[in-house]
Amino acid sequence: MTARIVDVEYHKLVESTANGGDGDTAGNHQWMAVLKSVAAYEFYRRQYHVRIEPEKVAELLVLHPQHPRSIRFNIATVHRSLRAISGSGPGTYADEAERLTGKLHESLMYDRFEDIFARGLHAFLADVQKACRSIGEHVARTYFYYAVMR
Repeated sequence: MTARIVDVEYHKLVESTANGGDGDTAGNHQWMAVLKSVAAYEFYRRQYHVRIEPEKVAELLVLHPQHPRSIRFNIATVHRSLRAISGSGPGTYADEAERLTGKLHESLMYDRFEDIFARGLHAFLADVQKACRSIGEHVARTYFYYAVMR
């Protein structure tokens, strides 16, 4: 959900600025609303000590390792949880959900926001959403669906 929120809001801000709108004022209020909607406004203020900047908000919500609403924090939690369930050791994985989660987590740990931004934030967030859907499908197949006996 965080990936969707950042993607939509960033797209709206870019579109508004490209159409001659006042990106600073409108964008500042939009990003403040985004931060408040995910309970990250106070955290942002303590972390960055600057006015609200779209790039910093996106970086916080995508890559911050300690904020509970960031994509990186949540993927790390999912990864730890799947490993705890399967009992797999470091450097291994027990199923496809665990492999995909580990792969995404590594990317979020080692990518810098400047690199993500240079490649394209929208494309990156679309890939994250696709990976999350795939992880969810594999978790469901592995842990919730049972073979029907005839």
